[in-house]
Amino acid sequence: MDHTSLYQDAFENASSGKGVMTLDGHWFKVNKALCMITGYSKEELEQSAFNIVSHPDDLEQTADLFKKPSDIKDKLVIDQRFVHKNGKTLWVSLHFIMLETEQSSYYHIDIFDISLKIGTRKKAK
Repeated sequence: MDHTSLYQDAFENASSGKGVMTLDGHWFKVNKALCMITGYSKEELEQSAFNIVSHPDDLEQTADLFKKPSDIKDKLVIDQRFVHKNGKTLWVSLHFIMLETEQSSYYHIDIFDISLKIGTRKKAK
């Protein structure tokens, strides 16, 4: 198995949500786990921007990420709310890194549903 197909297989079958996105916030490639987290199909996500899943109260924070791509040179981790296609709000942890090729730059994002963790924390208070 060559490295490219190994990476593609690992990306597609990862247990965490994964996405590759343009620097202006449009999904370029997503995996099955991200589709399960958001409720959107691969086609729906890959034809949309990040704001399709962002909670309305978090849109400004999300927009700021895409205004300053240089802030994500190494790694950036933020927790924010997503809105599932069915309207349910969930908490996710977003782990951004920037990928740079000769032709372009992209974000690679690992996305973890942390709703259960956040809910447990709130109940403990």
